[in-house]
Amino acid sequence: MEALLKQMLDKLQQIEADGKDRHFEVIQRLDRIESRLETVYEQVAKNSEAGHEIAATVQDHETDIRLIKKLLTNQ
Repeated sequence: MEALLKQMLDKLQQIEADGKDRHFEVIQRLDRIESRLETVYEQVAKNSEAGHEIAATVQDHETDIRLIKKLLTNQ
């Protein structure tokens, strides 16, 4: 009877240790996911800024083209 109780206690301790290991692995994975998400957010912000700069440049070019066309047609 005592041997059986010892086996059960050992098994429970092993289950507890395995649970702690799995918990630690999950936390590590979540940390990696969070880090990747932060990188994605930074990239999206940079891309948005670049998109706004490109849009402003295109608008400037459109204005320049209109002015050049007016100059050429008025001569």
